[in-house]
Amino acid sequence: METLQREPEEGVDFLVSNGRGMFLLIPAKQCRNERQREKEVQNPSKWHGLFIGSNKVLEGWNSQLGSVVLSPDNQLSFETDLTSVVRRFEVDGAEVVEQVFIPNDSFSMSIKYTTPKPLIIQPEFDIRFKYSERGGPYESCLMGEDLLVSGPLYAVAGGGKARMEEQYRYKFYPEDWKRKDTSERWVYAPAKFETKQLFLGFGESKEEAISNFAKIKNYYLELKLEKESDIASLFERHKLDSNNNELSLAYKLAVHQFLKIQYGNFLPASGDRWFAGDEGWARDTAVALEALFELGLFNTAKKILDYWIDAGKQRGDGRLPSRMQPLSYNSSDSTLWLLRRLAEYVELTGDMEFFNLKKKVVRNAFEGLQKEYLSIDGFVRSNVFESWMDTQFTPREGFPVEIQALFIKNCVLYANLFQGDFSARLANLGRHAMSSFGKFKVKHVIAGVEKSFMLADSINFNGVRVNKLTPNQLVAVDCGILENDLERSILEIVREHLAGIGIRSLSPEEVDYFDEYTGDQSYHRGTQWPWLNYLAVKAEVRNGNKEVAYKKYVESLMKVILTRNWGGVSEIYSGNSKSCICPHYQTWSLASFIIAAKHISR
Repeated sequence: METLQREPEEGVDFLVSNGRGMFLLIPAKQCRNERQREKEVQNPSKWHGLFIGSNKVLEGWNSQLGSVVLSPDNQLSFETDLTSVVRRFEVDGAEVVEQVFIPNDSFSMSIKYTTPKPLIIQPEFDIRFKYSERGGPYESCLMGEDLLVSGPLYAVAGGGKARMEEQYRYKFYPEDWKRKDTSERWVYAPAKFETKQLFLGFGESKEEAISNFAKIKNYYLELKLEKESDIASLFERHKLDSNNNELSLAYKLAVHQFLKIQYGNFLPASGDRWFAGDEGWARDTAVALEALFELGLFNTAKKILDYWIDAGKQRGDGRLPSRMQPLSYNSSDSTLWLLRRLAEYVELTGDMEFFNLKKKVVRNAFEGLQKEYLSIDGFVRSNVFESWMDTQFTPREGFPVEIQALFIKNCVLYANLFQGDFSARLANLGRHAMSSFGKFKVKHVIAGVEKSFMLADSINFNGVRVNKLTPNQLVAVDCGILENDLERSILEIVREHLAGIGIRSLSPEEVDYFDEYTGDQSYHRGTQWPWLNYLAVKAEVRNGNKEVAYKKYVESLMKVILTRNWGGVSEIYSGNSKSCICPHYQTWSLASFIIAAKHISR
């Protein structure tokens, strides 16, 4: 892997993971705590630092060479070869190189410096829960020359001469104050180390932390070579057949981050910030599964499907959970997305044995839908806040277009997988819903002038169509249930009015469109969502518009990956494309780019 290098830049960060739920979000440029007299070096956001699951364990570290602190003032560059993250500093005319390394599968890390003489390194442990039920005791002691720290999780630090110097520090995060998050944060810095390389091990128990510490300290070079080999192997397996070098590099970075965010038997909704360690949402997971299909990772996809499509987690009305922690079912489309991915997995792999294990769950889901949620038109009912546009400003109660499309698609898929009476029953349900689906067809109207045909966003409980121009009709396009003329008309409308970095959640011509992101009121009313891009790309390519697909929906994401957070695609961007809104590494956004890049390159 080539080394990616840039000058320190505010608002840019890089995500490093062990692939098992430990994440380090490291800023390209740190900042100063202007509220402290010492103006100490710190992270721009409380979300920067090291997380294990949803627990932040390490805020960061302060390093000092002689009397000079390594800081934004003397930082020269920020770079990575994906094996390590490197920050370069200049102190008294000499270069100091900091190398941060996290091995695969191990809950440990190393901070190494290339410099003529040892530095003083002071790790700062996160103690945000000190005064809550999750907190304490935050005790520390020396074990020989190594430091043991206990909090919600245990940590061991060592690799040089340690000196106990217990300090508590208040943190003020500029990025969070911009978001009106004014909560106080504290860190615990119990000791300073004189060393050129600090090793840290973490664990839920003292023994686990000691073991992880010993592993990285004793086998540092072996672990580094192993990770380097793993990345080379990853890129060899997942090549993009493209003459576009920029696209190939962006694809490699996206695949790397996408697979590192994933761990266990589920895909978290995002790998950084408030989603760190989160099992996520069924909808996001199901959408992202198509990227695993594209990558040929069917065994991983199978594990994830097995985890989510589980009889023990299914509600009496047939719904599968929309979230696992806490177990909740407040989604009208999550079950439909999961069912679609299961059928597609079986079609792609021929794994009927797995399908037979899940037959009962699938049947219960369809029977629950028919009994509890189907209207006389064969449409699936969605209650308030149950679709993916789920804020108080976008309730969409009634019959959203994408939910009906997913239901029809699933009826077709499972009519082919089941046999006998139940197969015929599903075929009839699908035909009936399809015969009613024409009610969504409307004329696109601008300034009172009727233009081409499109699909209404939804039909409310009174049978009135909500004719707003949204991207939800792209799900119907992707389900392959529309006639060719209507599909092409929708693609033209979306291309002209919704395309950006992502796809706008509402057309700028609509009266309630927001050009800037202002919170929940704008969350689904103009913001651009990259997860939708792959739906348009697949359809454009299918209609012979590969170059259009690249220019409208792929190139912008490629540039984001290469120029902002390497390998990262954010959750949303403002309607005017001027700002991105965290998280920076969103699973289904990355999945969308991976799928789109594959289709463009075929």
